[in-house]
Amino acid sequence: MKTRWILHFPICVLLSQSIRVQSKVSIPLTNAINLFTVSIGIGDPSTIHHLVINTGSLVTWCGAITLYIPSPVGFDGYDGLMGLNAVPWESNPNLIIETQTVMVNMWKRGLIQKNMFAVSGKPTKSMKPENNGMMTFGGYEPSLIIGEMYWYDCYSGRWLWTEFKPK
Repeated sequence: MKTRWILHFPICVLLSQSIRVQSKVSIPLTNAINLFTVSIGIGDPSTIHHLVINTGSLVTWCGAITLYIPSPVGFDGYDGLMGLNAVPWESNPNLIIETQTVMVNMWKRGLIQKNMFAVSGKPTKSMKPENNGMMTFGGYEPSLIIGEMYWYDCYSGRWLWTEFKPK
């Protein structure tokens, strides 16, 4: 018997609903050594949330049940996590997931043309967050690349994020 989960992701507030079919969308990225964060608006009217980028999860989490009130409660002082991992279709063949992840939501709404994202940032040695990067959805920003760019598959056929081979 197959288990059915329906995950709804009500966020598509990086852009207004009136903007349609862009090739890519870039937003500022904050870097604190090994932690990247973005500030996005959620809801209508939108409330700004500071989310940690999490490439190991498909779930985006930001508060729950109650109206958002800025407070020190959260994830290391942040309001939540923005999951960007792919949906694990192959990891459990008995699990059907109809998902609305950040990437799937933007793609289905026509805000991006490619289901991919890129993180561009300047290396930092400071634990103090620095606004020195860019997160691009739907592609990458060539002007932010210095030197060669390498492509890596994030899906090996059986597991996600376990096997990286340059193309």
